[in-house]
Amino acid sequence: MPDVPSYREMDLDGDGTICGLGFSADLETVRSDLREKLTELSASGSLNGGQANALGARIQRAEALLAEGKAGAASNVLEAFVLHVEALARGGVLTPEDAAELAVRARILIDLIA
Repeated sequence: MPDVPSYREMDLDGDGTICGLGFSADLETVRSDLREKLTELSASGSLNGGQANALGARIQRAEALLAEGKAGAASNVLEAFVLHVEALARGGVLTPEDAAELAVRARILIDLIA
């Protein structure tokens, strides 16, 4: 996670992490954490296979766009990922906590690639 004042302010308990992510995490670490959380939610049954695949496909698309040097397009795909996660939370599929963890990781990725 980037070590910037806006993220430090969100560290309410002062443990140097937000949603388990430490400050100064690099792009690969955050990407890995996002994929790991998605896998965890699928394995626990919080997300069914189709939901997990749809979210995973957005991550893959963002990674492919980033590899092509299209950071803006990758950011847009990750924003769509966040909206999808929020919709799943509103529909009761994800808990607010699980949705927040996914959304925070995606937003950190957006910040890192911007």
